[in-house]
Amino acid sequence: MERFSLIKNIFKGKNMKNSRKGLIIFLLILCVFVVTGGILVRKYYPRWQAELKFYFMQKEVDKKEKKNADSDGDTAKATVNFASLKAENPDVIGWIKVPGTEINYPVLMSSADKDTDYYLSYTFDGKKSRPGCIYVEKEQSSDFSDFNTIIYGHNMRNGTMFGTLKRYKDEDFFQSHPEFTIETENRLLTYKVYVSIRMDNRHLLHSYDMTTSEGRQQYLDDISKGTDSYFHQSDIKPTTEDHLITLSTCIGQDQTHRFLLVGVLEKSQAIKQ
Repeated sequence: MERFSLIKNIFKGKNMKNSRKGLIIFLLILCVFVVTGGILVRKYYPRWQAELKFYFMQKEVDKKEKKNADSDGDTAKATVNFASLKAENPDVIGWIKVPGTEINYPVLMSSADKDTDYYLSYTFDGKKSRPGCIYVEKEQSSDFSDFNTIIYGHNMRNGTMFGTLKRYKDEDFFQSHPEFTIETENRLLTYKVYVSIRMDNRHLLHSYDMTTSEGRQQYLDDISKGTDSYFHQSDIKPTTEDHLITLSTCIGQDQTHRFLLVGVLEKSQAIKQ
């Protein structure tokens, strides 16, 4: 009973006016929090949903990779269920894995009815969200058979997408993680890391005619001229007859340059289920 008497006294006279004022302020603050929270959820929910989806995909791939760790000579065991992935999104063309980083994702190429850079801004489920996907522009070959296949991904602060690619800026990391792989429906492609470099943000496919020997050689020459802390180079000597993968991402707030990691195809194994 004493509690109810106390409440009655609070809402009498001057106390009541102060209480009403406090209640109004409290409700206004609550409304601000509710509205702000709703905006944040609406903005970031697609990102959280995409990251969770990729997480479960990665778990499945890692589990199968451990089970099928051995490979013999010209063949390798499949670790990716492409039939399942393509049933959800037919734009999947491969799966990239870079040891020592968090890069363990499907690679997509937009279909004819989408813009070539569609996956810069859209998730695996087709929802517009900043993380996007790891992708290849559709002007390139979907089987990674071009002289230089350029794969794009956002440099996310939380380490997703290509957010951990910058680990290759460290020379010790560069030397101790010399390979990465791309698995397709039919092949396991192993790439030897050749160079990491900070380069201006020119569009590589439009800046070099990689259908010609001269254009290919110019690209090889240009990516071997780094001078800053981003630049590291292995002892392999790629030629214009090799097949390269260039992983490309932005550098923080620097809109004038991109960070590139270039690998050279070292081994191609047939996939057996």
